[in-house]
Amino acid sequence: METWRTVKKARSSKILMEKLEDRTRQLIEDYWYTYQDFTIPINIYGIAAMLGIKAIDVSMPMGQDGELLMFSKPQIYVNSSHSSMRRRYTVAHLLGHFVLTKPNHGDVVIEPHVKSDSNDLINRFAAYLLMPKDITVMQYIATNYDLHEAANSLGVSIEALRIRLTN
Repeated sequence: METWRTVKKARSSKILMEKLEDRTRQLIEDYWYTYQDFTIPINIYGIAAMLGIKAIDVSMPMGQDGELLMFSKPQIYVNSSHSSMRRRYTVAHLLGHFVLTKPNHGDVVIEPHVKSDSNDLINRFAAYLLMPKDITVMQYIATNYDLHEAANSLGVSIEALRIRLTN
């Protein structure tokens, strides 16, 4: 009985990840075809703008990565003291909250926040959005399997790239 539950859970998890990957791929393709911006790394600020969200780098308290503010015009504030890789990830992560959890008008999502299962899903959304599988593999091959160079070209950390290449 326990084995069947494990298999069923693994199957549903795989389907969920495939749907998540499809959703992020669709966002990227919509952005590319709307704006004819095929650059690598993926223009995460451009995708936010396409979704009607203004992403702004601002001064924030130490330890705070960013905020998603759901008012008349949604905005993402990102800690300007962080590296560009970290800011890009924060925008992608907060877009995950916007797309997957559909916050209500007046809600504020602050990063970092409490770890949860939905946050794990949102982390994957961010990784898939920043590193689409096919592009990531092509960049890795194009750099002659150099993790550092491939991560640089994708605008992500080496650790994030390492994880993405194995998932």
